[in-house]
Amino acid sequence: MRSLHDEISKSLNAAVTRAATAAETALHTAVNVANKLDVALKLDSRISSLYAIVGDYSDQLSGFDAGLTTQCVKCSTDARLQRSNRPNAFGSQEGTSTIGQSVMELTERYTELVVDLDSTMTAHTTLQQLQSKLAGEMHSLVECVEMLREQKCDRDEVLDGLRDKADISRLAGLLSEAQFATARTDFERRLDLCHDKFNRQDSMWTSAIKDLSRLTDQKAELIELLSLRDTTQKQLQELNDRLHTMALVLGEPKAALLTRQLARGAVCGACGASALMEPRDANAGAPPRLPPLRAEPEPEPCNRWIIAEPPLERHVCHRWAGGSHTLLSSTTHERAPGLDLSEIRTMKYTGHGTDGRLYMLEEDLKPCVECNMLTTDVPPEGAPPSDLGAGDTT
Repeated sequence: MRSLHDEISKSLNAAVTRAATAAETALHTAVNVANKLDVALKLDSRISSLYAIVGDYSDQLSGFDAGLTTQCVKCSTDARLQRSNRPNAFGSQEGTSTIGQSVMELTERYTELVVDLDSTMTAHTTLQQLQSKLAGEMHSLVECVEMLREQKCDRDEVLDGLRDKADISRLAGLLSEAQFATARTDFERRLDLCHDKFNRQDSMWTSAIKDLSRLTDQKAELIELLSLRDTTQKQLQELNDRLHTMALVLGEPKAALLTRQLARGAVCGACGASALMEPRDANAGAPPRLPPLRAEPEPEPCNRWIIAEPPLERHVCHRWAGGSHTLLSSTTHERAPGLDLSEIRTMKYTGHGTDGRLYMLEEDLKPCVECNMLTTDVPPEGAPPSDLGAGDTT
């Protein structure tokens, strides 16, 4: 009886262990299948919405391409009409005084049409490249959708997995309360881990989509800036060509005058400097810099009680000629500041060049010829010698 009891206990323990293992395996399989099905359903809705958005964008690009093609055909037709109408216009204006003006106007119109056609063709080429790139991305999305459809669990497989799960009636009485509480705690822990993993994946996908959107916006802004730069360069080239044409028709001086009037008030877009020079230099004609101020003299001792001696000079010459007998005064003369001969003084002024334009000119200041000329005059016969001091002849 003892051995029979042991064998029955061993058999029951083995059956309970197999049932618990089968239940845990079935539960794990069901959780994995449910998670994969959840993720597949969410991805299916997102991919469907992305596919619809890409389809709408492709339709818009196709419509825009058709509109651009129509505009190109219209521009080509207008250009051919202009070419065919030019001989008739020349023939109808023979013998009039406005032939030159008509030729200039027709040439300008033709140039504008050619420039517009070039810009339209450039924009069309850019849009074609963008359309081809979007078509490649759409093809990649379609491949991703097909791959997800292949990897997604089938409904029959899910039903088979659910059918293989252990039933409550089969598990009744096979587990104790402690084992059930342990299994429940483990199951809740695994569920929390799964939820954390799903949340991390969701945040990663969201950040990736945001990065892709930001990169797409930056590329769109870069394309707009490049197109704006090309348009600005073409407009500036057109203005330059018109200025050259105006210079050929009117001449350099009048063209320079008109250019200066048009550029009045314009500033540089990068540094904000004025496009035109000032006609007058603010520092032109300014006096040289003054010498530094002298330091205050030291206080002298008080000598009010000392009687000054009378001066010894009797003869005072009121003419300035230098020498010891010149008019004396109580003022003292300090040594004059030295001259800086290393700096050459220049004079700045505005003047018109040979082309009729206004320029800022600068030239070196030279000393007066009369002040630096040596006297070579020969005194007349009978004149007294001129070696007397202070110009006195007596």
